[in-house]
Amino acid sequence: MIFNWLNNFSAPDLIIELALLLVVMFTPLPKGTFSGWPVMVVHVLSFTMLISWIIKMRGQRSWKLRKTPVDYPLIFFFICAVVSCIFSLDHGKSISGVLKVLDCIIIFYVAANNLDTRIKVRVLLYSIILVGSFLSLFGLIQLLGGIGHSWWVAQTELAATFENSSFFAGFMALIIPLTIGMLFDDLELGQRIILYYLLIIMALAYILSLSHGGWISLTTALIVMSILFFSKSWSNKELVNKKLPALLLLLCIVVFTLVICLGFTNMQGRMKLNNLSGRIKIWKQSIGMIKDYPFFGAGIDVFTSFHSAIPANFKSIDSEYMRNIKEWTLSGYNGYDGLELFNQYIQTAAETGILGLLCFIWLVVNSIFGSIKVYNQKKDRFKQMVCLSIIGGETATIVHMLSSNLLNFMSISVLLSLLMGITFSERKATGTIYPASSEN
Repeated sequence: MIFNWLNNFSAPDLIIELALLLVVMFTPLPKGTFSGWPVMVVHVLSFTMLISWIIKMRGQRSWKLRKTPVDYPLIFFFICAVVSCIFSLDHGKSISGVLKVLDCIIIFYVAANNLDTRIKVRVLLYSIILVGSFLSLFGLIQLLGGIGHSWWVAQTELAATFENSSFFAGFMALIIPLTIGMLFDDLELGQRIILYYLLIIMALAYILSLSHGGWISLTTALIVMSILFFSKSWSNKELVNKKLPALLLLLCIVVFTLVICLGFTNMQGRMKLNNLSGRIKIWKQSIGMIKDYPFFGAGIDVFTSFHSAIPANFKSIDSEYMRNIKEWTLSGYNGYDGLELFNQYIQTAAETGILGLLCFIWLVVNSIFGSIKVYNQKKDRFKQMVCLSIIGGETATIVHMLSSNLLNFMSISVLLSLLMGITFSERKATGTIYPASSEN
């Protein structure tokens, strides 16, 4: 059976598919792939995909790239990242940051231009679900004391292999909507039961992460998915087939809404760094950083390396306040020695300037509205539900980035880039793992 599956791939396609699988499976394990040697592994895998893709295009004598709604925002944001690197306060960190952005761009375009059959898409999507399930189960056993933390950071909340429960929640928020979407796939009863079981495990782990930002973002994503789903005109047969997954979607919304309400009653007991009022103070103080370097920013990816030198570099920052941030950061992250701004948009503005922030917002807006447009245009049920689940993941990430720097972790940025690429790829109704429905 495996050999029959391999026959669906040419040599370059197989290398691309395996590299995508490896990057999805590997990046969550070394603390979410934040810096150091894990990032180098991602560089190797992404450039392996690029070389294989070039060889494939050369063999086909076709050098056309698929156009997507995010082409121009990606180009301009990458230019802003390069310019910020030139004027950076820490060129070493910024060069690494530019390479991270380049990795995500490569993975996005590789996915958008090469995932053109159902078997390629399904293998990746179900592999992503298995990765999320493994991390959730690992985190649950770890939280109960069944597994030592080893070199992973010990947390009172469920964080699995990530440095912080908020980043674990950010990663899982891309996978839980995907799992709900795949429940609408043409599955046998046993396969559907297994998928429900994995979804319950992931939802339980997500709740136990105690990430308030994660709870809010996923609830928002589920509401958006419900609105888009029920705005579609379905036949009676389709509604019957989708009844249970749809009810499950609504049930998830109710559960997560209750969790949010109950969670906020205990929020004052959390440590100061994770308190909303503490983050608001940091956001207000961060405006001074943007004022110091409004045009080109301080350099992409620099805020993971600043220590006591921050007040000297940023003239608008109160040095006493920065010492407080450093103290909170050290106590909150068990020795993590960087600066966390707790807002992806503010960090983008501080690192790449106002123009970089505008390009980033342009990218976010085009991504979500472009995905919704693709969802509305698709007639095939499988493609619709895949697109809808990815829209849910994108929505959760967009909301969660208001309170967390999710994209600092390549496990999240790489997975988001891959899912966006799948959304904008044109898939043929051929090569299926499971029998295709009559609608294909």
